[in-house]
Amino acid sequence: MNDYCTPLNFDLPLFKTELSTIDFLKSQPIWADNYCHVTKEDFLSNSINYQRAALSSHFQLDWEKYLTDDIKKFFKDHGQEIYLCEIFFRYKNYSSGIHSDGKIPGDYSKINWIFGGEDSEMNWYKVKETYVDKDTNSMTPIRSNSKQYTPNDVELAYSENFRGPALIQVGCPHNIRNGNYERFCVSIAFKDPTLGRRPTIAEAKEIFKKYIV
Repeated sequence: MNDYCTPLNFDLPLFKTELSTIDFLKSQPIWADNYCHVTKEDFLSNSINYQRAALSSHFQLDWEKYLTDDIKKFFKDHGQEIYLCEIFFRYKNYSSGIHSDGKIPGDYSKINWIFGGEDSEMNWYKVKETYVDKDTNSMTPIRSNSKQYTPNDVELAYSENFRGPALIQVGCPHNIRNGNYERFCVSIAFKDPTLGRRPTIAEAKEIFKKYIV
């Protein structure tokens, strides 16, 4: 067992909808109104198309409105409080930038589900001993923080193609390499009120240990 990705064995409906998860996510205005093809030139010039694509690639849902009662009860029954439901969309043949969640790297867990992206891979990295810390914080499309890294800053530690649900480490550098299929990730962030913070991966494994495959 690794400290980056831990599959969990439970099967609960995520959203209050009769649509498939992909069709439901594509029906959200933030995605439907901004989805567009992006070229390398769009990226380099920060074009309107690129800005629109960024909005469709990372957005949040009102979890209290859209998550099923089963999912909300699952977290509550394990003493956890949901505070964010993020959606990440990745175009075909796309690799995301290497980053860690939040302003300060650390040990933070989330539970993720993947839809599509059958040949995608999530990569986790260790910062090289020669790395010199610098201010590379950036704001995401949902106004959250992340810290950016270049390929020269890190070395690959682990990779996995998972479907979810799975406990995911997001406090260390990571990214997505997507292949020939569009990929949606539903990512639920939660905190432990008894700890007063987000659980570490080790703590989350203990909380959800009965579901570890």
